[in-house]
This record gives sequence, structure tokens and C-alpha cells, in this order.
Amino acid sequence: MNPCGCLIGVALALAPIGVRASDRADLSVAGTIMPSSCEAFVRGGQLDLGVIHFADLNPDETQPTHLVDKENKLDILCNGPARFALGATDLSDGGGNGRNFFGLGLGSNDKSIGHITISERNDGFMADGKRAYLTATEDRELWFASSKSPIPFSQADYLLGLNKTEGSSAGPDFVRQASMWLFIPVTIAPKADLVPGDELVLAGNVLFEIKYL
Repeated sequence: MNPCGCLIGVALALAPIGVRASDRADLSVAGTIMPSSCEAFVRGGQLDLGVIHFADLNPDETQPTHLVDKENKLDILCNGPARFALGATDLSDGGGNGRNFFGLGLGSNDKSIGHITISERNDGFMADGKRAYLTATEDRELWFASSKSPIPFSQADYLLGLNKTEGSSAGPDFVRQASMWLFIPVTIAPKADLVPGDELVLAGNVLFEIKYL
């Protein structure tokens, strides 16, 4: 009878340990924190200059033709407050200068057809439904004091942003939505650089890119 009693005694002694272990439960936490993201939209996505007659170009064949000043609207929509600036890149085949000229393509002689420049209409900037002020940088560290004056879009590391306070050198503010009216003068190359028999197709292509800060 003793062996049986020992076995029972061991079983009873182990039972409370098993109960204590089942009193514990783990809770794991999962998730992802995503930064705010934005999208940029250009109204219509295209500037249509229509038909331009060779005879309407500057009669001085050595001088370019200032054809027309166009306007368009650039909107930025974000899914949360975001701090960003805008860059511009020339994707055309010719006419750009890597800075503030954006090309309009090449003629059959491989010479530039012309170029556009892009700036903002004076005092035409909005951020979160209120007036905003334009600022710019070349290195993302030093920012020009924000103002209501337009600044031409340039390429490379040159970026434009919006601040809600005039005269601020702190760079762009966090915003959910922003807009600016673009002022776009169009220049056609001198007649001497064009082939009169060509049917010249303007092929400008500018990429606006959001740079998060």
C-alpha cells in the first residue's frame, strides 16, 4: 500500500504548480506608423498652345518670339499634416538649360524649338485654406525668408515650399493641402534656328516632385 500512497502524494504536490502557470496570458501589439503622404495635381495636366504659324513669329530672325503667357494651377493634397517642398525636373528632349528653362523639344535640325519658364502668380499661394508665403532652398538647410513674391522654379536641388507666416526662414510648415497658381511664359526660338518646312510639334514635359522634409 505504501507505493500507491507515494504516487498519489507526488501527483497532489504537482497540481498547484500547473494551476499557477495557466494564470498567465500574453498580449502582443502589432501595427505600423506611416508618415503622411501627398499627391500633386496640375489642372488638366496639359497646356495646349494650339496652332502657331511660322509667319507669326518674330520677323527679326535672330530674335526669339515671346509667344504667350499661360497660367495653370498646381494642387497638393495630403492624407495628414506633412512638411514638404516642391522640385521641378525637365523631361523634354531640348531647350532646357538645367536651371530655370524647360524645353519644348527639338526640330529636325536638332536645335531647340523653344522653352518655358515656370514661376508662381504673385500672391497666389494657399495652405490649409489660408494665404501662404513662398520660401526656397538650395540645400534643405538654409531657407529664404518667406514672402508673397513669386520665385521661379529651378532644377537640381532647388526646392520651393510654403510657410503660413510672412518673413519666416524656418522652411515650409506642416500642411494638409496647398495650392499655387503657376505663371508660364512661352518662348519660341529665333526663326534662324528653325526649319521653315518643319511641322514643329511642341513637346514640353515638366515633372513636379514632392520632397518630404
